[in-house]
Amino acid sequence: MSLGDISIQSFGSKRDILIRVQRQEGDETAQIAAIQRITETLGENFDIRRTEFVGPTIGAELAEKGMLAVGCALLAIMIYIWFRFEWQFSIAAVIALGHDVISTVGLFALASFEFNLATVAAILTIAGYSINDTVVVFDRRPRKPA
Repeated sequence: MSLGDISIQSFGSKRDILIRVQRQEGDETAQIAAIQRITETLGENFDIRRTEFVGPTIGAELAEKGMLAVGCALLAIMIYIWFRFEWQFSIAAVIALGHDVISTVGLFALASFEFNLATVAAILTIAGYSINDTVVVFDRRPRKPA
């Protein structure tokens, strides 16, 4: 039985550790078997206080709320750029931002990188730099005479 990616992190005292394991294929018995295997490997030095599994229902809810947050953020960016420059620039900025983020996610998928918190942070950083660069470029353009 392969447990997949395992992360062990200590906190508090020497006996307090946090173990993160990928969700196992199969039903709840597969999850319990994974916990038993980890317990056997660690020995009697540690106590299991709590186990949590993030299932597909919670994952779908997080994805839905995440998409709503992205939509709200894009709308806010469009409104800001519309008032700061012109409405055409707001559309161009969102298209450029989408291009940068989708290209990065596509390269990550082609390279088979795991999507974890560090990956999400990297993508958010790219999005931030992308929109900042777009605003700087728009600000440097020559103005129309009034």
